[in-house]
Amino acid sequence: MAYADWSGVHYLVVGGFRGGQDAVQVVNSTLSGPLTLSGQDCRKWEALGQAEYAFYKLDPTAHPTFTVIPDTKAISLRAWVRWDGTTACLYSENQICLRAKLGLSTDYSQGERHGYSFGINGGCGRNPAPFYWQGGNKTGANVIVDTGSTLAFGTWAQIRMDVIPTSPSVSDTIRCYINTGTEASPIWTLEYERIQLASETNVWIPWGDADYGNVGFGVRVYQGPVGQPALVHMDGFDARLKDV
Repeated sequence: MAYADWSGVHYLVVGGFRGGQDAVQVVNSTLSGPLTLSGQDCRKWEALGQAEYAFYKLDPTAHPTFTVIPDTKAISLRAWVRWDGTTACLYSENQICLRAKLGLSTDYSQGERHGYSFGINGGCGRNPAPFYWQGGNKTGANVIVDTGSTLAFGTWAQIRMDVIPTSPSVSDTIRCYINTGTEASPIWTLEYERIQLASETNVWIPWGDADYGNVGFGVRVYQGPVGQPALVHMDGFDARLKDV
């Protein structure tokens, strides 16, 4: 995720991170178990304050087809994620996740709950970090599920979330995967599947919504003890659409 990759990403809200809204560019080879095929660099988020967060979406000018997505398209999001730094806890867990039906809210307490998310939630006694899925409607009502697998501290995992609508919009099939193969030869193993009904109004957001039709990713990082920063990393963010 070099700066060239970053030109098509737009931040919705960003807290106080080292490196600002673009976070810190890190050479992959400096990390344990580095990625070798996803580019030379990845991104690192380190909190400067007690609790920092950010939402990123694909820029509508660079990627107009990923804005106000209709129910005739299926979404597939993928990325490599990891958490490092400290497993100690001062405040709460650290998260990094894929986001579909992402809203435009700049209020983190609400914005973190909108749409569908799949990622990791580590720290504060959660080591290894559980993978989780979260869904929420426009008002912030939400459902959170630990999906079963975990990610060891200081290791990479490639994750994927597919969202497949019915047309007209009566339900979504959501499938979350973890790559159990290698960077060169991925094997997408199903981690979690959900049929999300439009009638479940505590989670459902309609397709084609001007404010909730975005895709991207989210980050939440809490400070660790002095001199022990909590960190999350991402590389190889990839978004795809397919006709259904």
